[in-house]
Amino acid sequence: AQRKLQHDATYSPAQRKLQHKATYSPAQRKLEYIQQKSASAQKVRNEQFCNRSTRSTSTSNQADIKLPIEIRESLKHAIKCDQKSMQVEGRVDAFCLPVCLSCDRVIIGCETTHKVDKEAVLATKSKFSIEEYNSFYDMELHAELIKQYEVEGLEGLLLSPRATKTTNASTGDVHYSTCSNCYNSMKVKESDNPPKHAIANGFAIGQVSANTHTQE
Repeated sequence: AQRKLQHDATYSPAQRKLQHKATYSPAQRKLEYIQQKSASAQKVRNEQFCNRSTRSTSTSNQADIKLPIEIRESLKHAIKCDQKSMQVEGRVDAFCLPVCLSCDRVIIGCETTHKVDKEAVLATKSKFSIEEYNSFYDMELHAELIKQYEVEGLEGLLLSPRATKTTNASTGDVHYSTCSNCYNSMKVKESDNPPKHAIANGFAIGQVSANTHTQE
């Protein structure tokens, strides 16, 4: 008798009708329909975007990226700019982060990469000169260490051979990448002081040669 009362109270026609209305009201059904349509449309847009990325040779690495459509254009623009700035000269399939000519540091993030030519560097050679370095620190840099910071055409200066180099196809002019700090310091003609983090400002530490032997 108790179970029958509980069953009648829980599953009476009136109770079932109230539950049905609460779960499947017109407003609820409409909301669920809109959500399903939105999810389906988003899935189609994702598939179309991935197919375009697969067909594109310049942005093939976007094929597996599934992001909200609101930021995709910004993402594609960022990838395009990164590929342009990181392109290795003479190799269309190779990329690397730009390195500063003056301080030998990798230029990362959103920092601006500046370009300087040989004439601009030679105009400020007193900032990077080996002679000035030896005179200031009252020492003589080892020939092996000097070789590690030697750039072709700019001998006698402490510069990074890892700096990103670009050549103008029409004029043949060579430009090197520099970070904002070093670039702004190079523009100050009145001072012979090297940039704060430049190799010539006491950071000529080099690498240990593979031919170095330890003595016991």
